[in-house]
Amino acid sequence: MKALIKNTIIVGLGLLLASNSFAQTTNSVTLLTGYDPRLQDSEKMSDQPVINDTTKPAQGQTYQINAKEVKANYRPDTISAVKMKSEPLAKLHRFYLKAGFGNYLTPYVDVSINSLRHKTDAYSFRYKHLSSQGIISGVGSPWMSNNEAFADYKHIFKQHTIQLAGEYKRNVVHYYGYNPTLDTLITNRDSTKQIYNAWNLDVNFFSRYRTDSINWNHNANISFYHIFDKFGSYETKVSVYGGFNKMTDLFAREFMGVNLGYTYLNTHNDSIGDRNSHFVDLNPYMRVGGDNWGVTVGAKFTLAVDSIPHFRAFPDIKFHWNIFRQYITLYAEAGGEYKRNSFLLMSKENPFIMPVVNMRNTCEFIHLKAGVKGQFFDNMSYNVGINFSYIGDLHFYVNDTTSYFQRGFNVVYANATYFNIYGELAYMLGEKLTVTAKGNYHNYSPEGMSVVYHRPAWDASLGARYNLRNKLIFTLDLYFRGGQFARDFVTDTITGIKSPIVVELNPQVDLNLGAEYRITKNISVWVNFNNMAAWRYNRWYNYPTQQFNVIGGFTLGI
Repeated sequence: MKALIKNTIIVGLGLLLASNSFAQTTNSVTLLTGYDPRLQDSEKMSDQPVINDTTKPAQGQTYQINAKEVKANYRPDTISAVKMKSEPLAKLHRFYLKAGFGNYLTPYVDVSINSLRHKTDAYSFRYKHLSSQGIISGVGSPWMSNNEAFADYKHIFKQHTIQLAGEYKRNVVHYYGYNPTLDTLITNRDSTKQIYNAWNLDVNFFSRYRTDSINWNHNANISFYHIFDKFGSYETKVSVYGGFNKMTDLFAREFMGVNLGYTYLNTHNDSIGDRNSHFVDLNPYMRVGGDNWGVTVGAKFTLAVDSIPHFRAFPDIKFHWNIFRQYITLYAEAGGEYKRNSFLLMSKENPFIMPVVNMRNTCEFIHLKAGVKGQFFDNMSYNVGINFSYIGDLHFYVNDTTSYFQRGFNVVYANATYFNIYGELAYMLGEKLTVTAKGNYHNYSPEGMSVVYHRPAWDASLGARYNLRNKLIFTLDLYFRGGQFARDFVTDTITGIKSPIVVELNPQVDLNLGAEYRITKNISVWVNFNNMAAWRYNRWYNYPTQQFNVIGGFTLGI
């Protein structure tokens, strides 16, 4: 329709123009026929879109490549190997001296001489001295001295190591647990002096195959010690131990091995005479595990021969399972042990024992342990658990009754069950700050005894160390102990008969602080404040400890 209107307008305009042009000429036209108006046909433009084909026919092409070798004279430069900078090793010193002096006439010396780094050999020597000549009111002379000398040598072979060690100790104490105004029979401190002399030798030889599945790992140990005191008591022990183990593939990359040993123990005192004991131990075991778990299954067998032969067998089972990486680890144990009570061990535990003590061996028939440990954060770890044991002939210290004033300690034995809950928390911030806290709850149930003597019901400790730019170092140690009882006696003034009574010891609190200032890398000065609360407590009944003590000195490393 639009095209028709357009064409009509164009034709009309053409006729109008034509009429105008005719009117301007003088020529005349004579029409001989009638007028017949017609419009000529015109080509119409298409209104439909048209797609023009732009595809062009492909033209065939041919290529020809003439291969020709191009020679290039190129020689690459040598690249140096990548080197990683190792951490610098701490400088070792051949000589170290720590010396000081404190109140109660307390000298302190600690000197060490050792070798520097060497591929095959190492040796060391150390001597320590600590003594005190203080006075504690209300009791006898508490003078004491401790001297220790230690030396060892180690040689490393290609696959083995041998180590030799020797030690000598001389410890002097006084039985000062009496009232000097009442016990007038003691006229000088030498009559209450006790001197322990002990020396030992130790030889170790072991392989270093580690996880080698071809060779047998092996170790051997020979040890000897001899201890004697001022009153003629002495003890000698000789032991020979060894072991073998090897990794196998019978089940799942496990360790299978066995430990075996022999011990001879001779104890002598003038009242009882000699007591000879022989012990043979055998411990086969197998350890198997994976990346997150491990199990040890074995058994312990002990044959003890003294006055009466005894044969004991115990389980040896251990298990751990990392539930969540290093954050949560469960562990459990089941075992037992035949323990050799000796004059050496008891004098270390309680230096005020009497020279003549009835020695029995302690048998831990069963020991069960379970707990969980891990990390709260990368720098904070924890460990909590429980212990349960049934023990035969567990020893307890009681004040001696052979003298009126009970100056020393004797030993009584009883079968007992033991239950323990323990916990530990540690925080470490590099080398700058370290804090540890520990706690224990102990419950003993001895048969035939209504009271547990000189074994605390609970104990706790807190320790901290702060390093300020390797210039100032501060330390803190805090100890608690409580729920401890002792046995005392009252004497009838008419009959002279002694009757036992139970005495509860006061809780023990001991706060110690220390500080060290490093003048140079090799020289420093230090001071320690011990028992800052000046708490006069009794670890052993009638034997109060010294109160506030301060000792200071210097250190030197060359």
